[in-house]
Amino acid sequence: EGTAGGARQIDLAILPVIAAGLLDGINPCAFTTLIFLVSALAVAGRSRREVLVLGLFYSASVFVTYFLIGLGFLGAVRYAQSFALAAAVIRWALVAALAVFAALSFHDYLRLRRGETSQVLLQLPMAMKRQIHASIRTRARSAAVVGSALALGFLVSVFELACTGQVYLPTIVFVAGVPEMRGQALAYLLMYNVLFVLPLVGVFLLAYFGA
Repeated sequence: EGTAGGARQIDLAILPVIAAGLLDGINPCAFTTLIFLVSALAVAGRSRREVLVLGLFYSASVFVTYFLIGLGFLGAVRYAQSFALAAAVIRWALVAALAVFAALSFHDYLRLRRGETSQVLLQLPMAMKRQIHASIRTRARSAAVVGSALALGFLVSVFELACTGQVYLPTIVFVAGVPEMRGQALAYLLMYNVLFVLPLVGVFLLAYFGA
């Protein structure tokens, strides 16, 4: 009976990880960047095969980079949580940060309803957007197709952490804090990242096939 109860508890603990991975994956930052990449490849005169290779390797690079970033976060959180004071500070800092993000999200929701897209607060700074676009334009014309896709995936993942980190970091703290999940934290992190990259691959394939 105890084992069955434990299994149910673990199953329930997985649900927030699944929901967060899909929520993080349905991300306007990642989608618009990928659509910009496909458009830049078309303008650069890339063949359909090259577009397919670039898109798939780009998505794979995003997955690996994001997973490695998560491993770093997980290690840091685990180390900090071994100290009672640090664990309490992390917990309350996270609560405060999420409250701020909730308020900013509601503000953006009201702005978007009024059509005031330029007033949205939760978006990448314009300088960072220009940097991403410049990297895409340069590498879309590069002869090294696979290398360019891998480099782009890495750069975009790092740049877009400002967008996606507000879901990713709380999930990692959650996984590190649930006793039943600690032993399998790596598996949960892997599952999160698979779910995170699935919508990205879906959008790429839709764009590739002409949507």
